[in-house]
Amino acid sequence: MNPASPTYSAEELAALGLKTFGRDVSVSRLASIHGWDRVSVGDHVRIDDFAVITGGMGIDIGCYVHISAHCALYGGSGITLEDYSGLSPRSLVFSESDDLSGASLVHPFFPKTPEWKPGYKAGRVILRRFAQTGAGTTILPGVTIGEGAVTGAHTLVTDDLEPWWIYVGTPARKLRDRERDVLRLAEEFHRLNP
Repeated sequence: MNPASPTYSAEELAALGLKTFGRDVSVSRLASIHGWDRVSVGDHVRIDDFAVITGGMGIDIGCYVHISAHCALYGGSGITLEDYSGLSPRSLVFSESDDLSGASLVHPFFPKTPEWKPGYKAGRVILRRFAQTGAGTTILPGVTIGEGAVTGAHTLVTDDLEPWWIYVGTPARKLRDRERDVLRLAEEFHRLNP
């Protein structure tokens, strides 16, 4: 162990119990990961300072994924970040959410049953390939962000986002098409860097 290093070594990641992890994985010592054994990490992944990741039903992180500083991933019902996706600073991903209308009990102290939490929402969140959030984006349970879709800063995502669109606002609305040059650039990068 090298406590002077700002990130965990591969040996330390293995000892901490990640479900799986690939090559070139950089996890900050200042990140908080709960349920290490339910978190899978691909190749070339970076998890920055003060990220909070709770494994819950499983968090699957693909290759070439960046989770920026101060992001939080609450994986109670599962989260998937496919290859080349990412979260900009302070993005929040909720795969479960209490009903705050007053019709349900809230907080983790009460069972997630219809009797006590009739309005409880739960569902896996998926960011498809090349999807990216802008800073401060919030994603609610059960949402799929389509391939290449991105959000502007402080966007609230309550429903699925269609592939290759740029979304902004609260709630998210389409702004315009997104360029697809990233597909060619990724292919070229891998050709030059096998």
